[in-house]
Formats: sequence, C-alpha cells, structure tokens
Amino acid sequence: RGLGFKIVIVCPNCPAVEIPSCKYIRNAYEINRRIVLAMRLLGVGLNGILKFCAFMELPRPIFQSFYDRVIEMILIASATVREVSMKKAADEEIRK
Repeated sequence: RGLGFKIVIVCPNCPAVEIPSCKYIRNAYEINRRIVLAMRLLGVGLNGILKFCAFMELPRPIFQSFYDRVIEMILIASATVREVSMKKAADEEIRK
C-alpha cells in the first residue's frame, strides 16, 4: 500500500492489535497523498518520487493511476480555494 503500513501486535492471550502508520482514507494511506503534494510543491513528479523512494530504500510508493487521481484532487481543491479567495477579494473591494 505504498508508503503506509500497519504494525500488528499478536498476543496468544488477547486479540491482535493493528497500529497504522497514518490515517487510511478512502482506500489509501494519507502518506501517499502527502508525498505527491509535497513533491509537486518542490517541482517533482512521479518519476522523482520513485527515484527518491529508491534512493531511500523505501517501497514503491504509488502507481501512475493513483498519482493521476491525487493530482486531479489537488486540481479540484486548488480551484475551489482560488474561487473562494477571488470572491472574497472582490467582495472586499466592493465594500470599499
């Protein structure tokens, strides 16, 4: 599951306990979305993420299809923030 993982603690006298490394949101670990956003802010795409993880001896983080979905989510979120920000700025100018 990319960079996310869970530790399972097993005891013969009690039920197993799972401890996730981060939140699991809609079939994906949050860390996988965060690395895409962080690397995009640094100007690095999927190939850069793959190289970084290889150099750090981390597992393959994500596949192209997941990367594309995350980029689409970032586009939608940034467009929403842009629209709200522009509307707020326009409303402030009208009030002046």
